Amino acid sequence: MIKMGFIGFEKQKPKLINVTETTLKSLENFISFREAECWPILKYILDLLYSCESGSYIISRSPYTPLALKLYQLPHK
Repeated sequence: MIKMGFIGFEKQKPKLINVTETTLKSLENFISFREAECWPILKYILDLLYSCESGSYIISRSPYTPLALKLYQLPHK
């Protein structure tokens, strides 16, 4: 099982809309996942995260710009 969070923005601030649980197989079928295509993308994301300082982050995809990801660092509690 994996948990996915859906985030919206309200006045330029992220807001959690919903969290859902699903199986990996169900998610793969839903998004037409192909394992061979994911490794370069995963490597890019991991390299980006390894270059950041320790903390909690959100990876966001812009609905208006195709293939654009943004990385947000969450404030420390």
